[in-house]
Amino acid sequence: MSESESIPSPAEPVNHRLDRRREVQRKVEVIVRRGTMGLGPNLALRITDATQDGLGLRLSASVQPNTEVAVELSVPGVGKPVKIQADVRWCLAVGDGTFLAGIRLRRRLSYTEVSSLTQ
Repeated sequence: MSESESIPSPAEPVNHRLDRRREVQRKVEVIVRRGTMGLGPNLALRITDATQDGLGLRLSASVQPNTEVAVELSVPGVGKPVKIQADVRWCLAVGDGTFLAGIRLRRRLSYTEVSSLTQ
């Protein structure tokens, strides 16, 4: 390997996404609860981005990686809510008392479902 080729540093995050991340700019109601039963308090403040395989979320509390969560997404006036099980991949404190989290969905969202969230 030549010196001109760069070796990624351990601090650089590796992008494992199958699809490109799409920013959510419309009003999306999101509910995230620990466990697959959908019980307990709603931890979600808002959704930040979406792919067919996962979501970026702003949460009100920290959630440990590999925690199972129940997610419900709905766009007011657009179809029925989407209910899906997911696993937390990572969760980081933002500094203002909230947390950013990445979750992997247990089933892929359809192209139509992602479009309804992001357009």
